[in-house]
Amino acid sequence: MTYNRRERMTLEIIILICSSALFALATAYIVKLWHVPLSSWLFGSEWDRDRPRPVSQKRSTIAMYGIPPFFTCILTIVDLALYRTRSLPLVYAVSITSVTAAGWVVVLGIWGDCLGNTPEYMWAQCYEDYLETNGDGPVGISTAFNGVMLTLVCLILTTYLVYIGIAARDFHRAKKLATGKGTRIGQSDDVELS
Repeated sequence: MTYNRRERMTLEIIILICSSALFALATAYIVKLWHVPLSSWLFGSEWDRDRPRPVSQKRSTIAMYGIPPFFTCILTIVDLALYRTRSLPLVYAVSITSVTAAGWVVVLGIWGDCLGNTPEYMWAQCYEDYLETNGDGPVGISTAFNGVMLTLVCLILTTYLVYIGIAARDFHRAKKLATGKGTRIGQSDDVELS
């Protein structure tokens, strides 16, 4: 297959920088969330008994905000190490980036709901629902902070979409070359362009 290793490594580095920054911001966000007082309506007669308890929701913030950027950092480091040491089949690039981009679409939807703090449109169960608010979101957490986190998610997703486009282009180009040579797509004799 023919692909430009430098192009892919550049995209991986952009993803690594964004996901590392997002992990740091998500960690700070989790810490801030855990210090915001619970809403006063929790202790009144309006409490909906069918809703999950705030304690279980509080613990879930670690998984919800911490795992996606952490997993992306690990995956990107592994990809960079693999691209540095050997050529990878184009099928790997197309499949892994597609699955990861789909995951980030889901993350954007859930985080957009929770960080946007629009209860009338929420479809996700957010810990933010249980917190004291100042009209724009949980007390002590600025909407600009949430905006930066969502912007980084959008940047990661956009980079993955560009990556998928480049990988698909390279796959199509390789398929055309393989048709002329009579070789199969996905063989280990990948050729890289500098």
